[in-house]
This record gives sequence, structure tokens and C-alpha cells, in this order.
Amino acid sequence: MTASLKELRKENKREMEAMEAEDRRILYQIREYFEMPRMGAVDSELLVRDLIGMTQEARMRGESLQEVIGSDRRGWCESIKEGYGRVSTKERVLSALRNGCGRFCLFWVFMIGWGNDFKDMVAWVEILLLAVCLGWDIADEFLGIKRRNFAFYTEKEKKRADAREGVAGLAVLIASGVLAMAAEPLRRPALHFTGASTILWLAVFLVFLICAVLYRNLIKSQLAGKN
Repeated sequence: MTASLKELRKENKREMEAMEAEDRRILYQIREYFEMPRMGAVDSELLVRDLIGMTQEARMRGESLQEVIGSDRRGWCESIKEGYGRVSTKERVLSALRNGCGRFCLFWVFMIGWGNDFKDMVAWVEILLLAVCLGWDIADEFLGIKRRNFAFYTEKEKKRADAREGVAGLAVLIASGVLAMAAEPLRRPALHFTGASTILWLAVFLVFLICAVLYRNLIKSQLAGKN
């Protein structure tokens, strides 16, 4: 029995690295296709484990993974999707809140948090930043725009797309911060009391920690129920 999702991922990665390059490329694409919102973190890794076994058996018969699934990869993926379930709303919400709150806390520390003007007030710029961070990750988890676009990319193409998205996301956050700092109405306080901005950061950080723990426990319980 695999003890954790992290160990399962490491095990899958190790097995994939030992596979033929063509099989590894196709399996990598299938895994990307099934990531949220199509499938939860546990189910997607268990699927990869099953596909690794299927590929190994095919190679023993002298066949490749491509020969097993045929030319219509998307159609083949859809045909097996129901056997692994779909990602739960709880997993999506926890993942989005964890990622969004974590992003806000990091950006706040480096771009806003230590400014003297913000120590004793919560400005509208901070509310805007929090909304942007949470909105970004909620849209990603529930709409799956990024992951749908990665379906059947090659590994090299995905890394490039990941890098472009990371740069674009950082640019959006920085631009939002710069524009907000330049816009006088957004510099006005939404709340004003001693340590207000720090209290906001600590509150969001607490939400991040709670969501991270709940997400980890959810994944552990899902994995225990599948093994």
C-alpha cells in the first residue's frame, strides 16, 4: 500500500523514467489530460499507476502503448474516465483557497506588506490583490482552462507553457499592484486600526494553513480508500 500521494508520484515517476521514450511521452500526455477539473489528484495518479502496468504488459507482448490505445487518444481517455471518478467540489475549493491565499501572502510580503503606509490600515489595494489571487486560482481549479489547453502537449511544450503562464501570472499581479498603488482611491483605507494590514495577512495565512492541512488530510483519506 502506498503511504502517501507524494510517494505514489515518486513511484510513478521512477517507473515512467524506465519506460520507452514514446510510451513515456504518451503516458505523460494522458496524465495531463486527466488532471483537475477532469479528475482529482489521487485518481489521476492511480490511473497513471494502472497505465504503467498496462504498458509494461503490452511491451512484454511486443506492443507499444500507442498500439494499445489507438490513434484517438482523447476518445480512449474518455472511454475509461468513468472508472476513476471525478474531482470533488471540496477538493477543488481547498486547492483553490490554499493556492490563492499562499500566493497573496507571498506577494504581500514582497510587494506591499512592509510599506509604512500600510501598517495600520487595510487599503482597498490589498482587498483587490486578495480578490485577484483567489479569482485566479478558483478559475483555474473550476474551469481548468490551463489544464485543458495542456491536453496532449509534449513534455517540452508543457514546460514552455508553464513558464509562459508563470511569467504572465506574475506580470498580472505586479501590474495590478502598480496600478493600484498609482490609483489614489485604492490607497484609501477600507479598515483603519493598529496593525490592521498585518492582521489581514495573518488571517489569510491562517486560512492558507487550514486549507493546506485539510487538503492533505482529504488526499490521505482518498488514497487510503483507494488502496
